[in-house]
Amino acid sequence: MSDKLRELTEQLYRDGVQRARSDAARILEDAKNHAAELIAKAEADAQAIIREGEKETEALKSRMEGELALAARQAEATLKQQLVSLLAGDILSQGVSDTLADTQLMSQLIVMATEAWAKNGELQDVVLLVSENEHIGKALNSALKGHLDEGLKIRFSDKMKDGFKLESTNGGYTMSFTKDDFQQYFRSFLKKSIRDKLFGVS
Repeated sequence: MSDKLRELTEQLYRDGVQRARSDAARILEDAKNHAAELIAKAEADAQAIIREGEKETEALKSRMEGELALAARQAEATLKQQLVSLLAGDILSQGVSDTLADTQLMSQLIVMATEAWAKNGELQDVVLLVSENEHIGKALNSALKGHLDEGLKIRFSDKMKDGFKLESTNGGYTMSFTKDDFQQYFRSFLKKSIRDKLFGVS
């Protein structure tokens, strides 16, 4: 009886040990599988985060490159415009100043403008305003004698730095030929010419 009991006890012990070992192996295998799944998921998540980061970085880079390119084009256009305006301003200022300083040429311009006015109306209500210049005054008195006899009036103004104006005495009409007027008229032509020569485009 005792032998059978001992055999049964030993059998139960062996079965228990075997079952425990089997359960331990299964648990260990499950743990390994679960750990592998976790690692694989973590790696997949990490790759997804990296891809998303790369996508956002590329999008940011693309936006920055676009903004930089736009800023560069705007800066170039602004610089070209400033350069053209500067050159046009210098050329016009010097050229017009030289022209208006030429007493003979100014006298001719005044005579031409006055005669053009005379063809379109009476001169008795017209005033010629010029800057105070002794040489121009003498030249005009001689060149415009006929028109002066018709009623044209000449006034010398210390407020006029350059050029001349033809005005009706009632203030209804004015023809202005000052430095600013000449510059304004020629500016657009000169800017286009300078832009074409500097940059090859209008």
